[in-house]
Amino acid sequence: MLWSALPRDWQDPDGWVERALDQIAVQPWSLMVLHDLPTGAMRHLDRFLGLVADRGGRVRQDFPPDCLPMIDGRLTQPLERYLAD
Repeated sequence: MLWSALPRDWQDPDGWVERALDQIAVQPWSLMVLHDLPTGAMRHLDRFLGLVADRGGRVRQDFPPDCLPMIDGRLTQPLERYLAD
């Protein structure tokens, strides 16, 4: 999967929310990667989702056109559409 927002929740379990909000604020549609690891970062997930909603954002489970879904390491769409001319 190619993503467009990676707030480093695994490195900064208490500070990732602000970084994530900054990353999604500069894009019309973000695909964010968060990790459910035993770091404690997910303690802040409800706060993050609330702040997104407060700012008019919404959470979706589909992919922006500039991200490439993969399953088991295999492309789900032709790679050519992502390559620059």
